[in-house]
Amino acid sequence: MINYAEYILRSYFRATEWNPDAQYSNLNRASAAILDFYPPQALSVSLSSCPTQAFASSCSLSILPSLSGSLAYLASSIDLPKDKPSLHSLVHTFNISALPKKPEYDPSRKDQLLYGQLHLPSSRLHSLYTRRLSPQSQLLISSISHPRPPTREEPSEMYITYQKDQGNYASELSYSVADGMASASSLFHFGLIDKNYRENSESSISDNKVVSSKRIDEDPDGDGSTGLKGHFSLGGEIYASAQEKSAGVSTGLRFQTLPETQSPPTVLVALLSPITGYLSGTYSATIAKGLSVASRFEFNLYSYESVTTLGAEWAIPRSRPDEDEYFDENLQEMVKPHPEEGTISLLNQGAASLAIQDVRHTNQNTTTKSSTPIPLSASAAINENDPIQGYLKARMTTEKSITLQYAGRLKSMLVSLGLVADLSNPHKPVQSIGLELQYLSPGNEPN
Repeated sequence: MINYAEYILRSYFRATEWNPDAQYSNLNRASAAILDFYPPQALSVSLSSCPTQAFASSCSLSILPSLSGSLAYLASSIDLPKDKPSLHSLVHTFNISALPKKPEYDPSRKDQLLYGQLHLPSSRLHSLYTRRLSPQSQLLISSISHPRPPTREEPSEMYITYQKDQGNYASELSYSVADGMASASSLFHFGLIDKNYRENSESSISDNKVVSSKRIDEDPDGDGSTGLKGHFSLGGEIYASAQEKSAGVSTGLRFQTLPETQSPPTVLVALLSPITGYLSGTYSATIAKGLSVASRFEFNLYSYESVTTLGAEWAIPRSRPDEDEYFDENLQEMVKPHPEEGTISLLNQGAASLAIQDVRHTNQNTTTKSSTPIPLSASAAINENDPIQGYLKARMTTEKSITLQYAGRLKSMLVSLGLVADLSNPHKPVQSIGLELQYLSPGNEPN
């Protein structure tokens, strides 16, 4: 499951119509949902509450292998309701991002979010602040502070990031205060709309006719070919550090299928850093109902070292004894739909059970109006009628490392179970086993 701060930030971006996938720093985000998950490695419990519409708090306690905890607070200019979110929104899952577009945001709004987390007993403080500067730009400031003089192992740090999204391209400027690292990146999107789209639209308006403009990646002959139909994104980054007296450059190419087409959700990414000699290629796709897979190949041009990572993600649907009946948890009994509504109900349930690959649903969530409230926290009591019972993730590498994680629910509580194994160590193959429990105290209901 994603952590508290990440979920709130993702919800804030969705409510303010900001698409993080348009940035170069998130070029590999689709495959990272399958290959870069972090299972719990201890026994931990967390509790969150929302006493007001603009304020929320959370506390966590880890019992094993050592006693530690944290306190977190959140303040936002957008209301935080008590609605129960679905399990799908609380787990970082593979999906196709929304099509890049220029944000349509009220210029008079200056929404902002402030988050702080205090770790105990170390008294380390994490903070995050984001503010919308204009409809196409925003500012993010994150920091890590230590009460004692910082050391090389635990340095204090502050990151300042300025992001801009113009629809057909997005740019990002960032600066790290600790080591003086500055970077600039851009990502351009190609193959989305035909260049004659505006001319066709204008002619259709003048002639009072409806003209359907085609994408340049659509089949002009309409022969029903099953090839992948998508668009490309090409970008690069330049970074330099005054303290380390080093610099570098990287470039990346991404292809992903379009949400509106019948092509299976697929994302391919290639990254190259010529100075360091780093080269990687990733492939991720949905191959069956609720089943997504991903692979990543990393290679160093100078040392000839390579690592291959394979991963899979399975959305476990809720079982039903009979396809003509379903279990209503509110009534605690089997319910048989009426003849007139049976077909519609079953179709709706079937579509909901495929939420992990319903890219149209993802696109609609991303383009929500700015007045849409934010679902509360990753420690939320989730919807009991969710058609997804849980998510099972697995990852293995050529370094003989295996990682497993299950994320699901137990009544109104979120449960995450993880296992990390190293087969190259015969004396201790199991490195860690973790269990995490999360729950939300809803607090006062909104007026």
